[in-house]
Amino acid sequence: MKQGERLIEGALSSTLPGRREYLRPLTPDDAVQRSQFLMRNAQFLKPFMPSADPQSYTAERQYEILVQFASELDRKMRYPWGIFSGDSDQLIGWVNLSDVVRGAFHSAHLGYVMDAGWTRRGIMTDAVAAAVHMGFSVAHLHRIQAAIMPGNAASIGVITRNDFEFIGRAPSYLRIDGTWQDHDLFARINPQW
Repeated sequence: MKQGERLIEGALSSTLPGRREYLRPLTPDDAVQRSQFLMRNAQFLKPFMPSADPQSYTAERQYEILVQFASELDRKMRYPWGIFSGDSDQLIGWVNLSDVVRGAFHSAHLGYVMDAGWTRRGIMTDAVAAAVHMGFSVAHLHRIQAAIMPGNAASIGVITRNDFEFIGRAPSYLRIDGTWQDHDLFARINPQW
């Protein structure tokens, strides 16, 4: 068992229904694939992600990030799943529950990215559904929240198809591509909580 896997308590991976693609926890062993993913998709993701130093895309830096993610998973503060092609085991995206807060809140933020060559196939919609299910049933979260730029129709579609509700707009929420961007906030509540 790889570092970080032991605390997902029986939900180490999820095959996406009716698909060959699957989710499994990202580990430091995925650093090279994650680096390749980021370099391959740098221009595609630029309008949607915080600006990054090109050095942050190296396999060495991705290894450091994934070691940190594994530590946060061990402490149940983050649940980082990679989305992999069932045919080639290539990393084609990821979905992440981060900033997990316990106590009276039991909440997390949802984030996700998809390889440009794999978009518009419904894979992310299914991956988010699997992550939400694991977030509620395995991580025992009460609430999952996502922040999306208002013009990102594809991402808003993923969220709304997964029964997230619009809860408001956060002005100047994140610095994306060098500019502070407003984000629409969406949330889904665990009905079993």
